[in-house]
Amino acid sequence: MRQAKQGRSVRLMFQDEGRFGLLGKPRRCWAPAGVRPVVGARLLRKFSYAFAAVSPHDGVMDSLILPWVNAHTMSMFLSTVSQRHPDEYIVMVMDQAGWHIAQELEVPQNIRLVLLPPYSPEINPAEHIWDALREDCIGNTVFASLEAADKALSKGLRSLESDHERMQSRGLAVKNDEFHWVLYTAKHCQLVLMALKPKEEIGAEVHKLDQFFRVEEGSGEAVLDGVRTVIRAGFAVVVPAGTNHNIINTGSVPLKLYTLYAPPNHRDGVVHHTRADAQADNEHFDGKTTE
Repeated sequence: MRQAKQGRSVRLMFQDEGRFGLLGKPRRCWAPAGVRPVVGARLLRKFSYAFAAVSPHDGVMDSLILPWVNAHTMSMFLSTVSQRHPDEYIVMVMDQAGWHIAQELEVPQNIRLVLLPPYSPEINPAEHIWDALREDCIGNTVFASLEAADKALSKGLRSLESDHERMQSRGLAVKNDEFHWVLYTAKHCQLVLMALKPKEEIGAEVHKLDQFFRVEEGSGEAVLDGVRTVIRAGFAVVVPAGTNHNIINTGSVPLKLYTLYAPPNHRDGVVHHTRADAQADNEHFDGKTTE
């Protein structure tokens, strides 16, 4: 909210690191019927580390290849991301690796770190970056040197950085016309899509959990404990537990957004077509997750 008042947009990013090198691991591949494919592998323990942060709403990704992971290299990566987005305030979500919480870690002023609950990689979309790289760029490849492996890794990362459509998860939020759609539920977090008609509102409410809103399309107003702030596409709102809050569509077109509950608040998979449907349904999270 403070960033919005300063005319500064908020960018939500999810961060992770992946280890790549000469120690090969066979992966699935296509082969003619009746032919058993043979792939090479090299048993040499030399590695580099790819640092990456991605914004699921628009597919923007920043990456860096470094020789190891520690507070110093993590500080270098955060500095790089900060310099690439000087006019934005970045909320970066990551796991609780030792170098993420080290006292020596240097965090730029325009970045705020948010730590995921322990043992919850399923709620970090950055994890999928490594699957894409291993599948499309380096799978079943034997490299002559670590430099050659780094070159292939760099090419793959640059390809993903330029392919915003592939990296984004914005489509469902914009296409959604349901007032309330619980899309995914993990043990510690829940993703919900919402669409408010012109002049419609969520309704003032208070939760005993933390909540995050991201506006994908349209414009409106966020009200937190009586303080009103204009919001539009690209704006994010963090609602701490115990805060009286409301989101209002003040525009002439639908307000499309998604929200994250931590921990989950609703029954997995529930869909409310209208606000009246949501108000009439007294459902709550029953402990069942999507997977």
